[in-house]
Amino acid sequence: MSNMKVKIPILRSNSKITNSYIQELKLAIKSDGCTCVSQAFQSHCIIHDLGYRFDIDPWGRKVTRKQVDNTFRLGMRNESWLGKLFSRWRYPVVRVFGRFFDRKSVEPFETYYFSKES
Repeated sequence: MSNMKVKIPILRSNSKITNSYIQELKLAIKSDGCTCVSQAFQSHCIIHDLGYRFDIDPWGRKVTRKQVDNTFRLGMRNESWLGKLFSRWRYPVVRVFGRFFDRKSVEPFETYYFSKES
């Protein structure tokens, strides 16, 4: 077993989620995006993966599975009319079946502040 820690980018408290942050996060946590479904709303799926695997949100705050699922639903719903439709079926699915994917990372991790220059 390696002593390497997963290095997870987090945002400063006044920072917003950007595409460049999502791409760096995806690589850092080795997210597959939206597991077993369309990659529509992939940024929300990547943030969902972060919460499920490491119990933190993009700002490094500790979160529960229910909070992660609610953020996932609201993110999709607020993005577009299509998101409203998707969130109606994806949310119940992640609430019911998420427990089977709710595996915390066995790898130790550390965080660092994301910057565009990273």
